Amino acid sequence: MAAGLPSGQKTSMDHQSIEDAAVDLPWSATRRAGVSLLIALHVTAIFVAPLAAVEPRSQLSIALRRVFEPYLQMMYLDHGYRFFAPEPGPSHIVEFEITDEDGNSSKGHFPDRDNLWPRLRYHRWFMLSETINQHAILKLDEQQMLRWRTDVDRQAKNYEREFNIRRANQVRAEFEQQLQGYNNVVAMLKHLSNDVGRVLLEKNAGRVIRMSLVTRLI
Repeated sequence: MAAGLPSGQKTSMDHQSIEDAAVDLPWSATRRAGVSLLIALHVTAIFVAPLAAVEPRSQLSIALRRVFEPYLQMMYLDHGYRFFAPEPGPSHIVEFEITDEDGNSSKGHFPDRDNLWPRLRYHRWFMLSETINQHAILKLDEQQMLRWRTDVDRQAKNYEREFNIRRANQVRAEFEQQLQGYNNVVAMLKHLSNDVGRVLLEKNAGRVIRMSLVTRLI
């Protein structure tokens, strides 16, 4: 009974008419649940990317990042969040000097806001310099490499003196695995530098190029 109506008088839409007016959903409950799950996973991936990229970061966010990594790469969601607020870090510039066949030299750098246009082109070279830096900072000199090997060998021998051969072998195996990863980083840095140098030489009709990485503080 609707409020304000005389007793016994029906409203204009009774129970039967409400059922007739109901709209049939085009998707089944199973399909709606599946799409909702996909949307939830997508939103989770959007949040995981910055949470795992910027310090301080939790072990949970790092673990989730490994799970979502293929999807983040495929959907271009793996942005460089560490370049922005709240604490943007320094940027990096690659300076280069090119010498042509006649011995004349010219200098330049990238990214270069004055010569790289449109903005997307500048941004690509900016990301390229940052990628080079990410590999370069991991490269060790001879003393650092020797110290690394010495520390691992000392740790393994300490386990051997304790008759813990299994742990000693594990330490050496972990070192070999880490060394393989390090060698891959060095090889990628060399490959990337050679490719960039070749492009710059072709663009500037040069014969020899010398490049250096410069850190620009805020």
